Amino acid sequence: MGALDGLTILRYGHVYDDGGGGMEQYLADLNGQLLKENAVTLYQVQLTSDPRRTGHTDEQQGQGRIHTISLYVEHASHVEAIAGDRTSDLHALGKAARDRMLMAPGMRQWITSPLLRQRAPHRRAGEPEGAGRTVCQIHQEDPLDLICLHSAGGGDAEEILRSATRLGIPVVYVHHFSNDRLGGLTMRDQIDRLSGVAGVTGVGVPTYLASRFQTVADGIDTDAMAPDHQGAGGQSTEEPTLFLPARITPAKGQAEVIRVATELACRGFRPRVSLAGRTDNRQYMASLEALIGEGGLEGRVSFLGHLDRDGLKKAYEDASFLVFPTRHHEGLPRILMESQSMEVPVIGYEMGGMKEGLVEGETGFLLPPGDFNGLLNRTIALLENPGRLAAMGRAARQFALQRFGLSALAARHERFYLKALRLKLHPSPRKKASL
Repeated sequence: MGALDGLTILRYGHVYDDGGGGMEQYLADLNGQLLKENAVTLYQVQLTSDPRRTGHTDEQQGQGRIHTISLYVEHASHVEAIAGDRTSDLHALGKAARDRMLMAPGMRQWITSPLLRQRAPHRRAGEPEGAGRTVCQIHQEDPLDLICLHSAGGGDAEEILRSATRLGIPVVYVHHFSNDRLGGLTMRDQIDRLSGVAGVTGVGVPTYLASRFQTVADGIDTDAMAPDHQGAGGQSTEEPTLFLPARITPAKGQAEVIRVATELACRGFRPRVSLAGRTDNRQYMASLEALIGEGGLEGRVSFLGHLDRDGLKKAYEDASFLVFPTRHHEGLPRILMESQSMEVPVIGYEMGGMKEGLVEGETGFLLPPGDFNGLLNRTIALLENPGRLAAMGRAARQFALQRFGLSALAARHERFYLKALRLKLHPSPRKKASL
C-alpha cells in the first residue's frame, strides 16, 4: 500500500504545457513516481499561451490517475517578468525595511494582514485568471484532500487560497527558488494561511519560517540520465564543449559562457558552446549573436532549442562541462543534478541553494557571482588536467545516485503532505461546499 492511497491532490504552479523548463520536468518526474507508488488521484493545473490548448485531459498512470487542466494566460515570459521587476539595491533595501515594519507582530495581526486580504488579488504578468474558480469546479466534482502550490505570492495563488479556505481544503507550498524570495508582504501573508511550507533547498530560510520549513530537495531519473561511454565525446580537452541548458534569458548567463569560450579560443583551445532552452528574449538573442561574431566563434555556438530527455542526454554526452554563471534567484537547479548524473562536472556561480547541489572541489566548482576570472581559470585548470576532469565526472555520478533519486524525492513529498494533513485544523468529515 502507498502512503497516499485514496487521496485526491491538486497541484498548481507556473508550469507550461510545452514542458520547456526545469520545474515542468520536476513535476512530471514527481507525479510519475508518486503515481507509480500510490493509488492516488492527481490534478495538475498548468498554463498555456495557446487558447486552443485549454481544457482537461485524464489518464491512468501507474497505480493512480492524473488529470491535466490547462489555463490560458497571455504570452508573457515569467522569466522576463521576474528580470524586469528587479530594482536598485537602494530601493531593495528600502522595501525590505518597510516590509519588516509592516510585518512586525502587532502591525501584521491588526493592520497589514487584514488590509492585504480585503484588497482584490494583484495579478502580475503570466498569472491566469480563474485559478480559484477552477479549484471550486474540481472540488465540486471530485472532493480534494490537499492542494499543493508550486508558486505563491501572486494573485492566482491568492485566488486559490481564498477558495480553499471557504471549502476547508488544506494548502501547502513548495518553493523552487532562492529563499530570499520568502520575505515579501504578500508572500508572508499567504504563508501564514498554509498548512505546510517546503522548499528545494534549506539555504537562507528566513528566521520567521525556520521552525515550519521542510526541505524536499529535488530528484531526477538517474537511470535515464546515465552516460553511454561508448558514444561520449565530451571529454576532449583540445576541443571542449561548454554546455548550458537553461532558458535563453540574461539572468541565466549565456553571455558569460560565450565570453569564456572566446577567452579559451585566445589561449589556443578550439571550444564549442551548446545552449539549450526556450528563447524568452529576442533582444538578448541578438546580443548573443553579436558576441559570437565579436569573439570569432561563428559556427562554434549551437542553439539547440527545447530538448526532450533523449536530446538532453545526447547534449550532456557531448559536453565537457556544465558552465552555469547564473545570476537568477536559483533554488536547487535541476541541471546540476542532470549534469552530474551524466558525469559532467559543474562550473558556475553560487546562487541560492546551489551549494547543496554539488560537492565543492570534487564534483564541480562554484564561484562568487560575477567572478568571471575565477570561472575562466577553473575551466582552464581542468582542461589542462584531463585526469582530474575524468575523476570529477565519476565522483559527480556517484553523488547524484546517492542524493537525487526519484524514489527518495517522492518519499520526502509524501512525508510533507501527510504532516500537513495531520495538522489540518478541521479534521471532521468533509462535506462538499455549496458553490
